[in-house]
Amino acid sequence: MRWVQGPLWDQLFSYLSTMDWMLGSLHWMGMRTWNKIRTKIETLRTQLGAS
Repeated sequence: MRWVQGPLWDQLFSYLSTMDWMLGSLHWMGMRTWNKIRTKIETLRTQLGAS
């Protein structure tokens, strides 16, 4: 009943791993960008509050 052959399964697995890695790095980059934006907003707020 083993219709899944080795190479195909390996291909699928590596594809999924790549997808997971890509999503992970996208999420990581997004978080970094969000942190930068948030820091800028906080800085602007303190500057506006101080003046």
